[in-house]
Amino acid sequence: MRQPSVFGNRNFLLFFGGQLISRLGDGIYTLGLVWMMHVLTNSTLLMSLTLAASFLPRVVLGPMAGVLADRWRKRRILIVTDAVRFLLLMALTYLTFSHHVTAWILIVFSFILAAASTLFTPAYTVLQKRIVAEDQLMQANSLQQVSINISQIAGPALAGIFVGTVGIGAAFAIDAGTFIVSLLGLTFVQVSEPVRVHERLSIRALFQEMGGGVAVLKGVPTVRALTPFMLVFNFMLAALENLLLVQFLSNTLGQGPLIIGLVTAAGAVGELLSGTVLVFVQTKWTSTRGLVVNMVITALCITAVGFSPYAWMVGVLMFITGFCMSIVNISFFTGIQQQIPIDALGRVWALLGALFDGATPLSQVVFGELAAIVPLGPLISIMGGMATLAGLGAFLHPAVRSAKSPSEAAVLEPSTLQQVEGSVAEPSGTP
Repeated sequence: MRQPSVFGNRNFLLFFGGQLISRLGDGIYTLGLVWMMHVLTNSTLLMSLTLAASFLPRVVLGPMAGVLADRWRKRRILIVTDAVRFLLLMALTYLTFSHHVTAWILIVFSFILAAASTLFTPAYTVLQKRIVAEDQLMQANSLQQVSINISQIAGPALAGIFVGTVGIGAAFAIDAGTFIVSLLGLTFVQVSEPVRVHERLSIRALFQEMGGGVAVLKGVPTVRALTPFMLVFNFMLAALENLLLVQFLSNTLGQGPLIIGLVTAAGAVGELLSGTVLVFVQTKWTSTRGLVVNMVITALCITAVGFSPYAWMVGVLMFITGFCMSIVNISFFTGIQQQIPIDALGRVWALLGALFDGATPLSQVVFGELAAIVPLGPLISIMGGMATLAGLGAFLHPAVRSAKSPSEAAVLEPSTLQQVEGSVAEPSGTP
């Protein structure tokens, strides 16, 4: 057992509390956005375009956002992006109440809000590393995972209540208010950030610094070894939860919306329980080898889903999958925060985010098409089997087998360090 020492960190509690409220607001906003498009157009295509507009910036703009996050003061980035999202949502609230909102306005707002969030995320990750001691990062990331799971479970439910009782415009206004809560929390966070001296940002410098992030990623053996296996693993399973699992439960097992919802929720409950356990318990399951063992267990459960004749069996397997997958995510991303130099963390985090986010729609397209040819049960088992091979490949990799924990730091080559080092002035207390 370990003491929950991160709870004594005032800056982290302000940081984390604001994000918990903001994430709940995001859950309300997402459902409100899709429902608004449904009310306006009743078009599946335009609803898909709205969701795509909120997804595209993370893939296309993510690597560039990482460069900016490494150049600029992180706390200032977070405050400014929260303020921008508040103003955008208040404008959307006004347009909704005044009946001036159109389908294309929703798509444009969705894109701009997502672009602001794309810059927010790497800056948030780097600032957390400055706020939290290295040996508390696993606990801090576990709490962040818990907040994500809470928002996934409670956000849509709250959205349904607010949209159904006070209307879509009020739901947008509520989400805008959550950004004010986040902004106020950040205002009281006290953190000292070094002032870095960079050459003037140009197209050439932008791509050079993006390349520097790639070089740093390649210079850390454990992260370099795990990343391709994690990408394959993610690609194999990304189409399951919101696409193939629903079809399997409905078309193959003959279940209705209630059972489908309960089975899907079982995975989220497993993630929530796992993240909560890791907040309070130090365990070897978060070691690098423990991470890949959980990958294999997750993949084997998905393989078994394809053979399951009963919905309750699928629910149990999805609960185990969620529990293990949470350990995989928390361990992997904590390892990145601990091993990547802080001066390049924004670029590396944004690059990985773009790769993983890009794999998700590709997986849905590929396996969605295959589902028209291959029966759903065997297809899901094949996906789980391929993900199992990815986990076993990671386990057998020499860099993984020799690593003791995600926090085992690797020594970067001098040429790699030069790509992330700039002239650093003394830390400044001003934001």
